Amino acid sequence: MNRGRLPARNVSNMTRLKVAGKKLSEADLPIDKMEPLKIVIAPEGSMIHGCNAEAIKDIDGEYLYVWGKVTYTDGFGIPRWIKFCHRYPWAKARDSLNDEGKAIRPDFARYHESGNGADNGA
Repeated sequence: MNRGRLPARNVSNMTRLKVAGKKLSEADLPIDKMEPLKIVIAPEGSMIHGCNAEAIKDIDGEYLYVWGKVTYTDGFGIPRWIKFCHRYPWAKARDSLNDEGKAIRPDFARYHESGNGADNGA
């Protein structure tokens, strides 16, 4: 969601998933090169972005990690970035209602201690 009062331009993003049996460090959460996009998000607007969950369909582990990065140009023409990493307990995964793998309710998400951050505008 764009929390600012000006449009966010040139928005690009990537999201990755991984199931692991241990807590991961930032080195375990690589950010791939992202193709620049020309998406504009209006003030108070949002963009839905998903990722391919097929890769984790029947894998056992202690945690499901969802991490990635968003880059954009702010309303003053300054390039910005935000990295995120959420951790879910894999034990809470249940079969989805549409028989397409597992699902975990969003309220089980926790910010992981590694992999989160943003530029400070300095």
